[in-house]
Amino acid sequence: MKEQEIFNQVMQHIARFLNQRGYSQFAKPKVLAPAEYRPVTTFRKPHGNNYGVINFQKKSDCSGWFTINIGVSSAVLDKNTAELRKSLYGPSDPSVITTPLGTKKPSINDCDWKTRINRAHLYLQEWWPIMSDTSVEALIQAIQTCLEEEGIPKIENLLTDEQLKHYYLACRLSGEPHDIQTLERLSILLKASNETERLAPVLHRLETQFIGNPVNRTAQALLNMLRTKTPEEFQVPEKTELTKGKALQPQPIQKRRTETEEEPAPSKKPKPTPQSEAEPAETSSLRHKP
Repeated sequence: MKEQEIFNQVMQHIARFLNQRGYSQFAKPKVLAPAEYRPVTTFRKPHGNNYGVINFQKKSDCSGWFTINIGVSSAVLDKNTAELRKSLYGPSDPSVITTPLGTKKPSINDCDWKTRINRAHLYLQEWWPIMSDTSVEALIQAIQTCLEEEGIPKIENLLTDEQLKHYYLACRLSGEPHDIQTLERLSILLKASNETERLAPVLHRLETQFIGNPVNRTAQALLNMLRTKTPEEFQVPEKTELTKGKALQPQPIQKRRTETEEEPAPSKKPKPTPQSEAEPAETSSLRHKP
């Protein structure tokens, strides 16, 4: 059996496994040719305004190797980092997000926290091999075990803004060196939750650590945002959810009809109804974060 055929079979089983745990696909599999099938490889779990993301990434050289990326996307961080980029580079810069907040399903590259999980818990063994003689059943079992024991728990422990904030605070208290992005995310979450006392030492670090540094311009723009905007301006309104993954829109605008909804009764002068749009394909674009 070819490596791609094995990967396709594995992904079909993993999709069902993840669906049962709240992770869904938001795109359809690609069929590039009659005999060429490409499964969806990104799965997302919504939690309020945030998303947990699991992504299966194949090597770019078309070999049988793949890796498993996991991440968390925060709407508060997405909103404020987008505003920071806009103040630095202007609205036309590719790094500035122009999609309305809450309408885009994040890719793994959009995640504010992300990592890879190791196969068999081996150090630096992040890439999984698929050979022509690989056992499909054994590979499925190994992936499910890895996700169940490591991948999903890591996401669940960081899925809320409160959990992310404590994670970044723990990094700061451990004495680890901080890059500008870590301090940026921590300061935004502290400002949004109006924790002035905890925010003060972070502001001091931004003022002292990056003076004369190449990223000083980013630090200055961030400090300006933190000092001039109120905590409410950093916050994002919570979604109103009835069921998992389905949001209630109080004032829907051009709401797309779902498959379960009935066709509306025709008017006196019926007009031809265009076919509904196809589901968007999985995107591979990157969001730049300096």
